[in-house]
Amino acid sequence: MTDPRITLTATDATAAAFASVSSRFDALKSKAGQLSTSFAALGAGVASLAAFGGVASSIKSAIDAGDQLNKLSQKVGISVEALSELKFAADLSDVSIEQFQLGMRGLNDTLVKANDATSKEAQLLKALGVTAKDPATALRQVADSFALINDVSVKSTLAAELFGAKVGQQLIPLLNGGSKAMDEAASSARKLGLVMSAETAKAAEEFNDNMNKLGRTSQALGISLTGKVISGLAEFTSGLVKAKEEGALTNKV
Repeated sequence: MTDPRITLTATDATAAAFASVSSRFDALKSKAGQLSTSFAALGAGVASLAAFGGVASSIKSAIDAGDQLNKLSQKVGISVEALSELKFAADLSDVSIEQFQLGMRGLNDTLVKANDATSKEAQLLKALGVTAKDPATALRQVADSFALINDVSVKSTLAAELFGAKVGQQLIPLLNGGSKAMDEAASSARKLGLVMSAETAKAAEEFNDNMNKLGRTSQALGISLTGKVISGLAEFTSGLVKAKEEGALTNKV
């Protein structure tokens, strides 16, 4: 016959054990919930930082683009707004802003040389029907002529003569659609909000220039501090070298 005291004790012990496990399990769930909340908050924070970083990166990219457009505008004599539109057309044609800049500089040189009516540049522009003296309009007229030419080798030769041997061929995709394609790209750029104003571009250049100046100020501070300590450091290291040469300084620890 089973001793009832043993059964009772075993039952009580089992119940206590289950109660203990249940209590710990509840505590574990609570901790897990807290941990999950913490991780969720951390994840949200990281996401917010990432989003802010993305916005900051976009702003810096736009500032650099504005700085570049403002400088390019001064170099090639085309307004910032028109350059914004042409840049978008160039992007669609896989022409980089650097290639476009070099090409426009080449076209400017061609237009300047064409002021001499007897020059080969003047004869070339006349044959292509280019009558404009400003680079923006001249580019459109060149593009209209290129749109009518089917021979790729002829286009390559003309592009090299007009824009420069190094970059002329790279501009052909931009020219092939004529001024109509440029106008369509310009319209899209305006609708997409990609056209930058002259004021914004000028401010962007000023911002980057000021940041550069601030960076140079920090560099100047470093130079100033270096000037104050370098003599002492040079003297100290000279003493170490001399001690090493005379055997007074060893590598033993």
